[in-house]
Amino acid sequence: MKTRQYLREGQILFREGSQSDFIFVVEKGEFEVSRYNRDGRVEVIDVLRPDDIFGELGVIESRPRNATVRALKDGVVAIVSKEEMLRTVRQNPQALMLILKTMAQRVRQASQGRKKALRARSKHELAPQAV
Repeated sequence: MKTRQYLREGQILFREGSQSDFIFVVEKGEFEVSRYNRDGRVEVIDVLRPDDIFGELGVIESRPRNATVRALKDGVVAIVSKEEMLRTVRQNPQALMLILKTMAQRVRQASQGRKKALRARSKHELAPQAV
C-alpha cells in the first residue's frame, strides 16, 4: 500500500533541520526546495515536478534535512520509508539506480552553479576599477 500526502499551495512538507525518515516522489504539483544561505537569506535551489525524487540524502546519511520543501501548487507526494527503500533495493538492486541518478544530477547542477559564480566573480575582479 502506497502512502501519500496531499498538500495545499503554500503548505510546507518539511523544514531544513528536521528529521529525515522518508523519501518522497512528486505525483502531482510543484514543490519549491529552499534553504538559508551564508547571509541568512532564503535561497531557492530547485523546483520539483511530477516523478522527481527528493529527501533521499538525509535518509541515506541519517542526518537532518538540508532544505525546506513547500508546495507551489496543490500537490501529492508518495512517501517511502527508509525501511521500504532498503527492502526494495535488496529485492531489486536496479531500483537504487534511480536514486543514484537523481543524486548525480544534483551534484552536476551544483557544480555548474559554482562554476558560473566563480566566473562571474573573476570577471568582476578583473574589471578595470574606477579611480
